[in-house]
Amino acid sequence: MKNKSQTELFKIRDYSSTDFYYKKTYYYYNKKLIKAIIEIEDWNSKKEMQKIYNAVYYFDNEKVLKIENENIKFSNAKSVLNIGNHYNSTFYTKEK
Repeated sequence: MKNKSQTELFKIRDYSSTDFYYKKTYYYYNKKLIKAIIEIEDWNSKKEMQKIYNAVYYFDNEKVLKIENENIKFSNAKSVLNIGNHYNSTFYTKEK
């Protein structure tokens, strides 16, 4: 019998903060990365968060299908794919 992660869409979110606030969301189907959204926010002068970057990557069998709003200063398809695959392998080693 297949488990849910082999038959359903699931996502992994990663939030981190350094000079900026990073929001990364990775979507998987059948244990394969299919989409990644990278968002970066910064505090503006009014002490409110302001989105400064938003890129979307689409993948199929570890190949890039489409990229929206990429700026290599903040992210690139190769690193997004590598990090997404790392999260995926970490998830499956913990899965029972």
